[in-house]
Amino acid sequence: MNFITLYVAKESSMKIRSKLMVVTIVPIVLFTLFSYFYIIPQARSSIYREKDLQLKTNVESIHSLIGYYASLAEKGTLTPQEAQSRAIEATTRIRYAQNSYFWIDNTNLVNVMHGDQPKLVGQDRSNVKDSKGTYTVREYIAGAQQNKESGYYLNLWYAKPGITEPLHRRVYSKLYEPWGWVICTGINIDDVEETVATVTNSILLANLLLSLVTIGFMYWFSRQTITKPLQSIIDKLREMANNGGDLTKKIDIQRKDELGQ
Repeated sequence: MNFITLYVAKESSMKIRSKLMVVTIVPIVLFTLFSYFYIIPQARSSIYREKDLQLKTNVESIHSLIGYYASLAEKGTLTPQEAQSRAIEATTRIRYAQNSYFWIDNTNLVNVMHGDQPKLVGQDRSNVKDSKGTYTVREYIAGAQQNKESGYYLNLWYAKPGITEPLHRRVYSKLYEPWGWVICTGINIDDVEETVATVTNSILLANLLLSLVTIGFMYWFSRQTITKPLQSIIDKLREMANNGGDLTKKIDIQRKDELGQ
């Protein structure tokens, strides 16, 4: 007996309700796989693109702010030193997304301002390395100089007290060329992954609820419209057989589909 014969024999022995449930479950499984391997990865990519855009937009806002103070210096309203001082003061105070901040290094790799660690101001940062040995300040300053219009993204890893594994961080930098300043901001990838996890769980939960509702409905529908009427017919036929095979007895089924014909 080959596989096809076995399959046909097994399939023919299945109850109608079971067959309907199989027909229902297969598309649900396929849609769940589609969600897991396509919809969720697409959602993940979309979230990362959104975060990248957020970093870029925020840095460009500071870029415009610095340009405003530079224009005041060009008009003679402020001295160049006053313009830079006010730009630094304003940028230092700005926060977004709870407690994200900005920092500025100049093209000589010296820190100009830092929204989180003001003690770094004036320090040479040319030898700053992340946990993987990348000279991060050199990297994002060089990247900003080479990509003046688009800016530069950099992934880096840094150690944090009390945490064994280095934290993954994504940084965006953009050059303000007239002053030789490189404006930077960043986001922890762990925070992005939390958002991804929330969206993923929501998608999977929606799939689960949809599956349960669909299976429940199909179970009820098949029972009410197929299995119960069929069982009624079978019971009537058995009754007729037990009464000596009286085929003149009418089977009353109030239906207009194939079962009622």
